[in-house]
Amino acid sequence: MMAGSLPPELSRLSLYPRFSPKRLAELSRRRVAVVGVGGVGSAFLLAVGRLPLGELLLIDRDILAPENLGHQLIYDRGMVEAGMAKAEAAASYLGRVNPSLSVRAVVADLTHRNIGELLSGVDLIVDGLDNFPTRFLLNDYAVKGGVPWVYGGVVEGEAV
Repeated sequence: MMAGSLPPELSRLSLYPRFSPKRLAELSRRRVAVVGVGGVGSAFLLAVGRLPLGELLLIDRDILAPENLGHQLIYDRGMVEAGMAKAEAAASYLGRVNPSLSVRAVVADLTHRNIGELLSGVDLIVDGLDNFPTRFLLNDYAVKGGVPWVYGGVVEGEAV
């Protein structure tokens, strides 16, 4: 990816050493999985969804509900009224923000039975989960596979 071939929305990023054309080209070959696209996961997608990633994999089992709209930043009332799953609604949002991004939505529980298949070949795992059993499963997978794992959480309104 040469500087002249960058889409206009990324041209300004290329002015910073961390986002040189070479690094942006490297990003375009990366697969990132976001497991849990609620409060923490959707906030992460606000920024990362604008980058030229090779693929963004979104995994979440939940359907949007009205109570999500106060803190899950990429969803709107129309998505809730349509009964959209969070992963599919997030993919829809990202398609509008960054049409060149390849996004795959998976509406499913992440379990010991499907984790290997779903996360095979990812270069980075972002944990936006709100439950510890799945977080522990994700951590075990990341450690065993040597896949970088980024996590965050919120407890009673405080980031941890």
